[in-house]
Amino acid sequence: MAAGTRYRSTEGLVPLIQELRKLDQKLANKTLKAAGKKASQLIETSLKRNTPKAKKKNKQYRGSPHLRDTMRTRSRSYNRGRAIVFLIGPESGKSPHAHLVERGTRRRFTGHSTVYQKTRTGNKVFRRVAFTTKTGKQRTKRILVDESKKKSTGSFRDPNKGGVRNRGIMPAFRMVERTNRETRQGVLRIIRKDIEAAIRNYQSGSNGNH
Repeated sequence: MAAGTRYRSTEGLVPLIQELRKLDQKLANKTLKAAGKKASQLIETSLKRNTPKAKKKNKQYRGSPHLRDTMRTRSRSYNRGRAIVFLIGPESGKSPHAHLVERGTRRRFTGHSTVYQKTRTGNKVFRRVAFTTKTGKQRTKRILVDESKKKSTGSFRDPNKGGVRNRGIMPAFRMVERTNRETRQGVLRIIRKDIEAAIRNYQSGSNGNH
């Protein structure tokens, strides 16, 4: 789960990025990375604000951090810095339930499992078919016609878990969806402003790399 914004050429960013890259590729990489960091901070702040925080945690989870506190920003560069991806979301491995908070759940039960067992659909039946080897010799081989398959035999109550207990329905908080709506225009403004400033500085000769 991650929050982010995709840029469309109709919003004027793609032509600006292309113009900056034509002027100076290194300057473009540096500008986009800096603008991405600013935009990511805006998204991360909004995402934390939209993420619910329980007033009281279950006993078995008291030692783990709240979902809101695991939000981090990570960046990845590809193609020598020409493509930069920022990932904003829960720190890896610390919030495996994040997607449930975002999308909600159906009615859930504890102590409920599904058991699988191999069941034979019939006796194993082979038939011989003829084939030609690479050296041109005629041979025959056996092909299995019928084989065992795996299918569910239904659910059962695990006595070690104390039977089935209804855990209710978790509502969908949609924090990523709300964050994308709230920050989209702000992210685009930040990136557009930084790109336009870099182009002006380059053209006026005030940029040190020019």
